[in-house]
Amino acid sequence: MKNININCPINGTGYGITSLNITKALYASGINLSLFPIGNNIECNNAEDHDLIKKLLENNSTFNYSAPCLKIWHQYDLASRIGNGHYYTFPFFEIDKLPLSNLSFSK
Repeated sequence: MKNININCPINGTGYGITSLNITKALYASGINLSLFPIGNNIECNNAEDHDLIKKLLENNSTFNYSAPCLKIWHQYDLASRIGNGHYYTFPFFEIDKLPLSNLSFSK
C-alpha cells in the first residue's frame, strides 16, 4: 500500500474544503495517509468526515518518514515539509483582479 504524508488545513476555508476533498479522494483510492493539519482548528461538516480525519490524525504517530509529502497550502509558506521523501506542493495562486487586457472574446 502506498503511503503519503499530507500537510494541509482541514477547515471551512477554500484551502480547507479543497484539502478535505483531496484527502478523501486519496484515501478512497487506497492510499495510506498520515494527516498533519495546518492551523489550530479542524472543521468537518459530517460524522463520516470527522471519523476519517480522526483516523488519519492517529496515523501520524507512526507515519512513514520516507513516504512522499503532499502540502496543500499557499505559495508563501512551502518551505516546511513532513519527512524526507519526495515533496509535492499544491498551492493556489490567488489574484485580486483579472486584468481585462488578458481576456479575449470571440464574436
